[in-house]
Formats: sequence, structure tokens, C-alpha cells
Amino acid sequence: MPPSEIATLDWAPVDHDAVALLTKLDADGLTAALDRATVEEDR
Repeated sequence: MPPSEIATLDWAPVDHDAVALLTKLDADGLTAALDRATVEEDR
């Protein structure tokens, strides 16, 4: 990898909104999966 690409990666801004959204979706997905597992156990 050329040094210019490494420099670009070093300074790449973190999209905090996107990270927060992905984290929230992951947490929501986990909650939904737990809810489904609980419902199936109750049958």
C-alpha cells in the first residue's frame, strides 16, 4: 500500500452517527431475537 493511502486512512473521519445507528440496530436486533426466543419457550 502506498504511503499516500496510509496517510488517507490515518485521517479518515469517523462517522459517529453511522456508528451509533449500527450499534442501535444491533441492539434492537438482539432484543428482537431474545423476544422471539422467549415467545417460543412460552408455547
